[in-house]
Amino acid sequence: MVELEKFFNSDAMKQHLQEIADFPDSSLPTNFDARLKWPHCPSIARIPNQGGCGSCYAVAAAGVASDRACIQSNGTFRASLSDEDVLGCCEVCGNCYGGDPLKAMVYWVNQGMVT
Repeated sequence: MVELEKFFNSDAMKQHLQEIADFPDSSLPTNFDARLKWPHCPSIARIPNQGGCGSCYAVAAAGVASDRACIQSNGTFRASLSDEDVLGCCEVCGNCYGGDPLKAMVYWVNQGMVT
């Protein structure tokens, strides 16, 4: 709990929250559904089940990477990238007890992820 309090009360977090508060929302749509915007990308609509594993960081990172790859390729890349690849192969990302989604994204960029 102390770790979380330090994180949320840090200067970096305060700056981040201020940047979010200063972000102009006038250009944001009232409603947005990515499934409708990119219907050719099945990963966007996929709802994964991580079971009892604390792998939310890996599941989220693999999901984001899958979605971005599909969108960027205009639907020619439609596979789901593997959160298990992150769990089993990224030594610095974390494990089934938790981890860092940013490290998982860096792993994707530098090493790639299998499907």
